[in-house]
Amino acid sequence: MKFLRELILPPESQASNSATKSIELPRGGVLSALILRFSATNGSSGNVDNEIFKVISKIEVVGPAGEVYYSLNGREAWRYSHRFLGKQPEGLISEAPNATQFIDFVIPFGRSIGDTDYALNLEGRGQCYLKVTYNLAAVRSVGNSGYVSGSAVIEVIGYRAQTGTVPTPRGYLKTTEIYNFTSAASGTEQIAIFNKNKLREIIVEAYEPGTADGQNITRATVYGFDPNLTYFDGYWTDIQTDNVSRFGIDVKTEGISYKSNTGTIETWTGNVVEHKLSLTSSITIGTDASSHYQVSTISGGQLTLQGYLISGGATWAANTADTTARQIHWSAKGYGIGNTIIIPLYMKDSEDDYLDGSKHSKVLLELTENDAGATVSVILNEVITR
Repeated sequence: MKFLRELILPPESQASNSATKSIELPRGGVLSALILRFSATNGSSGNVDNEIFKVISKIEVVGPAGEVYYSLNGREAWRYSHRFLGKQPEGLISEAPNATQFIDFVIPFGRSIGDTDYALNLEGRGQCYLKVTYNLAAVRSVGNSGYVSGSAVIEVIGYRAQTGTVPTPRGYLKTTEIYNFTSAASGTEQIAIFNKNKLREIIVEAYEPGTADGQNITRATVYGFDPNLTYFDGYWTDIQTDNVSRFGIDVKTEGISYKSNTGTIETWTGNVVEHKLSLTSSITIGTDASSHYQVSTISGGQLTLQGYLISGGATWAANTADTTARQIHWSAKGYGIGNTIIIPLYMKDSEDDYLDGSKHSKVLLELTENDAGATVSVILNEVITR
């Protein structure tokens, strides 16, 4: 085994509720990937609509002269981990009281963990850092109905080979957000890419709560200029289903809600084509009323709950709305990675087949808009050989 799993930062409690944590990376060897586990604990009254990735504004890997090797916000990093792993990354997304939410974010520098062709060669590069910028109060104030003050914990794992145990890599894969905007009701957004590297993938996320995938952005096209070529063209939902079949992606998402009747669950699927609910509850049989939950409506990736109580007494009584928040484990499936499309700029996943930016004056991504209000981000995955 060439790449060894090492503990770069053991689980470390963070004294501050809002900070940028800088973690020194090893100064030698070949780094295939990092795993960042970020966790924090919900308050005693729950933590509604405050998924753990929302408190992270930036995850970056940087070099000593400011070089950026990886840079995404928390939600983008969660989506990109889903793309890399082919499934929702390990973790717990929960609104339940006193639950500890966490996500294992994967920060890869190759096509897979252990890729010997593409990895970040740390030898002679100087001191590199993983930087995590977070704020536990980004959505809700810390306390009983948010995250517990001082509960953030950071752990970092590395997959690294010692110098000389693997061939010198050809380069590494750099992953960064290169553009973001809010979608308009019509028109096109054009994103020009002028760098001269080999371009592997473009990933686009377009999210508006309660709006179905393919509504805000309907089409994505990639052009090269001088010479003029069309490298990729497709409609949003068609691209999603093609992503699933081509890359074997498990589209299921899951979590724990803490809601009552008429509450909504964001499943992060973009569309819901399948869903399951499971209630965690305990009653005295024959005495207590029992809670029952079902989905009344679906809007985009959101489920609206209908919760009701059935009397536990001997005398019949009509059911009534359940106004007490309950722990409901949910799972859902959409057509692809929710609110996200993968644009592969290759047929064969190797450098000689990637789109060569040096062959064009520019590469242009064109996104066709149809509905206003989505937060849209564009992520570029490219080969860096220096």
